[in-house]
Amino acid sequence: MERLRSSLRVDYRRITLFHEPTATRVTIDSGLTWWDVRTGAWLSLPELSIIETKSAGRPSGMDRLLWSLGHRPGSISKYATALAAMHPHLPSNKWRPVLKRHFGVLA
Repeated sequence: MERLRSSLRVDYRRITLFHEPTATRVTIDSGLTWWDVRTGAWLSLPELSIIETKSAGRPSGMDRLLWSLGHRPGSISKYATALAAMHPHLPSNKWRPVLKRHFGVLA
């Protein structure tokens, strides 16, 4: 049986906000840095923040605020997107818009 081994280290700061009356949660990840522990490759995007909103049912006030500032919801995996940015030979179709817009990678 093979053992699981680390492949990617992700460091970031997280702030979580919770609005009890609406049961809305917002997490903000910033100071993002990734290290491929197998190759030593690394990627740091300190100016990038990933904001995730969670609410029961309809869009929250935070969703509407983000939309008014021109930010639209998108799908992202910090793990998969960083690996695709660091290793262009890996499949990246799903993450291409995020890589191009936020990581400066022309995938």
